[in-house]
Amino acid sequence: MSDEAIFARPSEKYARGVRAFRPDWFSLGAILGFVILWQIASYFAPPFVIPGWERILKAFFELRFDYVAVTLAQMVAVPAPVRTRV
Repeated sequence: MSDEAIFARPSEKYARGVRAFRPDWFSLGAILGFVILWQIASYFAPPFVIPGWERILKAFFELRFDYVAVTLAQMVAVPAPVRTRV
């Protein structure tokens, strides 16, 4: 395969930095759809099953920083176990 054919492929253009970041609109639409459907479902389900976004965000911002720091430190300090074939 010639160099021109390789560099003409879109994936190679992105890898070379021609377009550093281009949002994937389908993924963003799927996330937005999920957020909207979750909020609609939260109106019809009990709050302990599907809490609304206001309740989720309130709980998120009320987290204590020291608990978050300890959890992140534990995640970094303890690597995942490596499985070997026997």
